[in-house]
This record gives sequence, C-alpha cells and structure tokens, in this order.
Amino acid sequence: MTDTGTTITPGPSFTLNSGTYDGSDDTLVGIVNNSSIALSSLDLSSTTDIFGFDGDGITGYGAPGNAMDPSGYGGPNTYFTNISANGTSGTLNFISALAAGGGSTYFGLEEALTPTQVVVGPTVTPEPSSFVLLGTAAIGLVGAARRRFAS
Repeated sequence: MTDTGTTITPGPSFTLNSGTYDGSDDTLVGIVNNSSIALSSLDLSSTTDIFGFDGDGITGYGAPGNAMDPSGYGGPNTYFTNISANGTSGTLNFISALAAGGGSTYFGLEEALTPTQVVVGPTVTPEPSSFVLLGTAAIGLVGAARRRFAS
C-alpha cells in the first residue's frame, strides 16, 4: 500500500511459513520512505487486531529490539503509541527519523497479514508557520475585543 510516499512491503520472512515469521499469526512488515521528507511517525490501521501483541514479537526470533519498545514487535528503530482499544489502529514511531528517498526499516504486527491489509496514513504535525499564523490571529482577536470593550 502506498500513501504519503511511504510503501509497506513484505518483510524479509514474509514468504516463509505462509507469510508469517512465527508460522501462525504474526507478520514481519517492511517500510520504505519514498517521500521527499524524513518521517518521525506514521499512523497504521487495519480491519483486524494488528496491535493485540501476545508476547511472540520479532525480538523473540533474533531481531534486534530497542528500549522504547516493550512489546518486542518494534525491531531496531520503531515503537508503538496511541493504540486503539480494539487494537486496529495506532501510531508507528521511529526512534531515528526514517530518511527521505528510500529510508527503510521493519517491525512486526499481530495477525497473518498481506501488505495491502495495513493502511498507512500521515501523522499530522502542524508546521511552525501554522503556529505563528494561529498566534497572530489570537493576538488580533484579543486586541479587537479590548478595543470593543474599552469604547
């Protein structure tokens, strides 16, 4: 699935064990950043419970982990936040921003999935110029209200 210049690809073990790295219910997912900006996070969603981590993450199969990821599914550069109560959506965070123009990494998700079953959406972060515009508008509104009450 491609969205915002980011591609979800089969992880290195996808072709083994009917697409799962553990032979039953977990999928190794690769991510490639084809956009022109570095990514610090992405929103992920699926119609199945992709975040119902049951303790058999990729670190249990020899993949390196990281201190930010207690689940064992994050691999060397990712961890998860904002997981919904039903486990169908959450945020994938990159410890080191995923480089523009081909940066890649991998992580694990619960359930036997194909790459098209995971939807990637941008994590919307306002740009500094948006904050400046919002602040200027707020100051203008306060000034107008003061003048109105002063007269």
